[in-house]
Amino acid sequence: MQERSLPRLPFLREQNRAKAPQKKAADFLLMNERIAGLIPNASRLIALQKTCENILPNHFAHSEVSGLDKDRLTISVPSQAMAAKLRQRLPELQSGLEHAGWTVEGIRVKVKIRAKTRAAPTPQKRVLSPHALSELDRLKTRLEDKGTKSPLADAIDGTLKHHLT
Repeated sequence: MQERSLPRLPFLREQNRAKAPQKKAADFLLMNERIAGLIPNASRLIALQKTCENILPNHFAHSEVSGLDKDRLTISVPSQAMAAKLRQRLPELQSGLEHAGWTVEGIRVKVKIRAKTRAAPTPQKRVLSPHALSELDRLKTRLEDKGTKSPLADAIDGTLKHHLT
């Protein structure tokens, strides 16, 4: 009996491709001289952010380390209230950073208001049913039959004009 070879399935080809050496994203970024110069500073700020989160976890939930220049740390917060709370804990943060091995002589808290990420919902026109429109018209005629000019009748008339056009 002759042995048949099985067809290569697509998932098997992808497994074979995965075994081939791949370049990591960092290797790709290091190929550009300008970006390669930024990577050590970015790594340092990320490590500093993690250290600050470990020292003051509640205060760094929405805060971020935005810079470390000449041993002066800059922290961005989204509101004045959070800035005030963080300023009260700065001595604790500074001593914690020194204990972790960071040389920080001063800490600056900067309020950085972020733009809203989602747009306000667009108001949708509400549609009244034909029954509701007829009932409003009936109420308006009853109010007008009394002979006095009523602000309620004017409001109902405006609503009817708005929904009938």
